[in-house]
Amino acid sequence: MVVGRHTSADIRLPLPDVSRQHCRLLFTPDGWKVQDLDSLNGIYVNESAVASAELRPGDKLRVGGFTFEVELPENFERADVEEPHESSVLRSIAESLPPAA
Repeated sequence: MVVGRHTSADIRLPLPDVSRQHCRLLFTPDGWKVQDLDSLNGIYVNESAVASAELRPGDKLRVGGFTFEVELPENFERADVEEPHESSVLRSIAESLPPAA
């Protein structure tokens, strides 16, 4: 899923410090990962600039002026989890965003 300011982004964050295509969230065999898409302001995991990183419960992901806290079920084991349906992930992220003005 692409996160960015552009209307074609899967997760739209409409602030000027978010690039049109800022980063990508991926569900890999090892769990969730975030990857910068050569954004102007970069991405930060736990306040450290990263090009890509695996996400763990409690991590803070910052994209422009937005900060997200990673939440996964207790005792999350990738081998025990089926790939999440994209719409449930998008719904969960959308619920954490402030209402549109």
